[in-house]
Amino acid sequence: MVWAIASMDDYDSVVSFASQMGLTYPVLYDGSGAVLDEYNQLTAFSNTIYPQDWVIGVDGTITYFSNAYDVEGLKAVIETELDKTAN
Repeated sequence: MVWAIASMDDYDSVVSFASQMGLTYPVLYDGSGAVLDEYNQLTAFSNTIYPQDWVIGVDGTITYFSNAYDVEGLKAVIETELDKTAN
């Protein structure tokens, strides 16, 4: 299963973005920043550019992270992880 987790925007912005992008998977709202803190995203890069995209694989490890908007790279990683769940 794929989930997105949004930490840095207000709830209405997250809902609007998910709608505009036509996302069909759940987008979870981390209003308290607990998930952000858990994965220590703020120190993962040498700068604090957003968005930061992270994929947690089916085994619970970080399989992808980037602070560049790379739709094709993100899709490829998500598809790879989804393939693992189909077997």
